[in-house]
Amino acid sequence: VLYAGKGFWAAPGLFIETTMKPGDVILYQRFAAQTFELDGKDYQIVQERDVLSRLNLTKKDRKQ
Repeated sequence: VLYAGKGFWAAPGLFIETTMKPGDVILYQRFAAQTFELDGKDYQIVQERDVLSRLNLTKKDRKQ
């Protein structure tokens, strides 16, 4: 996760805060991401409702 919004309005007067934060490693549903290119790099936008799991990886795990 590079950036996460504050959350979303689920109903009038009911704001749900996001649980994602920059640095999280997530798994999301196939075909759930919108892909775009910026400055030669590909990025995906995923809605939190499409996130299946957040992985608890160490810094060592992320480098492999």
